[in-house]
Amino acid sequence: MIVLGVDPGYTNLGLSVVEIDRAGGRTSLRRVLHSENMEVGQATRPLRFAGNLTAKLQALHENYGPIEAIGMESPTYIQSQIRTTALLWHVVGILLGWADSRDIPYRSRTPMELKRVVSDVLEQRWDRRNPPSKKMVIRAMATLLGCPSRELESSHEADSILAAFACWGMLGAPHDSAAA
Repeated sequence: MIVLGVDPGYTNLGLSVVEIDRAGGRTSLRRVLHSENMEVGQATRPLRFAGNLTAKLQALHENYGPIEAIGMESPTYIQSQIRTTALLWHVVGILLGWADSRDIPYRSRTPMELKRVVSDVLEQRWDRRNPPSKKMVIRAMATLLGCPSRELESSHEADSILAAFACWGMLGAPHDSAAA
């Protein structure tokens, strides 16, 4: 299964295209076909990036796809940064509109749910008050991929890989387009 992983952001958008293997009742993160940290736009020009993001999604779909599903971290609400929150949700709206127009299912998991997956992968005791760090996310994804941590360029890329796998390769009930 080819999944687009998304770490939503306005300035830094983590995107990955991963292959998830679901053979024999087990799921595994088989390989990363593409990953990047994309600068989506500028707060002073909030609508100019829509064309860039849509073109990027289409290129990923054509070059590595077809994309069969999207897994993303649920965007957050930042009370002290209303404009940033609105722009972040705008990015998510573009992504989900693109997915809907192609009948691509999508799922999301909250940031805490994703950190719980990191703890599980690293076989560490879960502590909500002290969740895994960005470095631990990178280490967990490297563990799943069987590669050195240094091969993952940024935490945004690792977060997008984590979202793809947590939404489509793990058991549980993530939020999805069917329930929306």
